[in-house]
Amino acid sequence: MRVLIGGRWLGRLWGGVKALRLGVLYVNGQGVPQNYEMAGQWHRRAADQRVAAAQFQPGVLYANGQGVPQSYAEAARWHLI
Repeated sequence: MRVLIGGRWLGRLWGGVKALRLGVLYVNGQGVPQNYEMAGQWHRRAADQRVAAAQFQPGVLYANGQGVPQSYAEAARWHLI
């Protein structure tokens, strides 16, 4: 059974949450090699699906220059979503 919440199918929302969790695993190197580039890809994928917690994470990577070029402007853009 699929459930519609706020105009989105619940399955898609869960996909975003899973993407966020995968990004966290890559940041911390838990069960996978630590890889900030992959973490950023998974966080952006989750953020694109409007997972609020994931919309903050790419900003952290940009602020610290982890897996992406350091950019405070880009970090602020992600933090203010």
